Amino acid sequence: MTPQPRRKKWTEAEERTLIDKYGEMSCDGSLSKMKTREKKYKPIALHVNLIHHARDPVSYPWQWTWKDVSTKVQNMRHQYALVKQKIKKQESSIRGLGGEDEFDWMEGITHWSNFLRYKEVFGDVALAFTSTDGVLGGNGCNGGFEDVVAPFGQMGQVADGAFVGGIDGVENGVMDLEFDYDGEEGEENYNR
Repeated sequence: MTPQPRRKKWTEAEERTLIDKYGEMSCDGSLSKMKTREKKYKPIALHVNLIHHARDPVSYPWQWTWKDVSTKVQNMRHQYALVKQKIKKQESSIRGLGGEDEFDWMEGITHWSNFLRYKEVFGDVALAFTSTDGVLGGNGCNGGFEDVVAPFGQMGQVADGAFVGGIDGVENGVMDLEFDYDGEEGEENYNR
């Protein structure tokens, strides 16, 4: 009987190389230019394999595919969002919808040593389970939000065919920009 092959597991060094290359490609805009996941993640996989497996195949036995990298990036983003939820200050959620959420960023390190590095790369990803139901976010340097994951049930069609908006309170496909229009008499103000 042959022994079971070990499960593929990322080392800390490989994760660091992956997040650094992902951050670099996000900031220089190359990720946002690539249209498919394969084109986005294949260069990162090749880079990680070149830095680690090609130099030391005994210590780094796995050659990562673009699918492995794509999955790992999604997992990293999800882990970052979960830690961010844990460090959200309670008083910011009590104040209501008007204020911005506040976070104890340094506490994030106690939950996850790489937290601040991931914050740099993924930006200020909005929590999918906040009171505003926001799912997009970023620091302007994450390649145009190419890997945004919207939770199920946030958008879609209801039984009567009407649009259900779940992003920042958008309802029926109409976004309120929160300003009043003083139109001529007889004109309706659609912003209310």
